[in-house]
Amino acid sequence: MAGRKSQCEPLAEAILAKVEVGLSARRIYQDLVEENGFADSYESVKRFRKGYSEALYRQDTDTFLRCLENGLRSFGGTPLLLNLDNFKAAVRNADWFDPDMPARKART
Repeated sequence: MAGRKSQCEPLAEAILAKVEVGLSARRIYQDLVEENGFADSYESVKRFRKGYSEALYRQDTDTFLRCLENGLRSFGGTPLLLNLDNFKAAVRNADWFDPDMPARKART
């Protein structure tokens, strides 16, 4: 079951335009209140389009790849960081600072 839609959704274009010119979440929130009468919280602006999550019933490689593709589609491209949260199909050995990941390239 999906959660409630973000109150930021109708203002997505305006928010993204402000992100592209480098405005902070605080400034974007203040502008939304001033320019659009935005009535939701500053926290809702900070959360908007920040992450992608999907509930899964299986933790196999095929499911992982499908979920990864869905996440990349949701962002419309490739993010700078993927947090795999110790997902069994992606992390062999969980370690906060140096997880063992099957497809990870060796450090040089």
